[in-house]
Amino acid sequence: MTTTSPTPSPTPSHAKKCTGEPTGKQILALLKGNPAVPDATLKVDEGPFCSGVWSFTTVKLASGDAETLSVVTTGKGSTLTLVTAGTDVCNPRVQAEAPVGIRVLACGY
Repeated sequence: MTTTSPTPSPTPSHAKKCTGEPTGKQILALLKGNPAVPDATLKVDEGPFCSGVWSFTTVKLASGDAETLSVVTTGKGSTLTLVTAGTDVCNPRVQAEAPVGIRVLACGY
């Protein structure tokens, strides 16, 4: 008797690097003055990555200290809105509303 193991489903791929907006500068400007983000000079570590109107970016302190923060946004240009920022951004809104490519980056699935 021959048995076959089920084929594992492939992990969806993450969102691709944004080709237009938002830019890294726009993400950093959005974070400035936010109480959830350290009041220090930040720089983009990776991204932004886009899927539809959603984006995912990692930022860190320009000094290189502390851990990387993840940033999830929606919109572009003047409608750019912060969804969440921090070390764990896989919140209920991201899980329910974000496109798969953003969830892969934010939540790992």
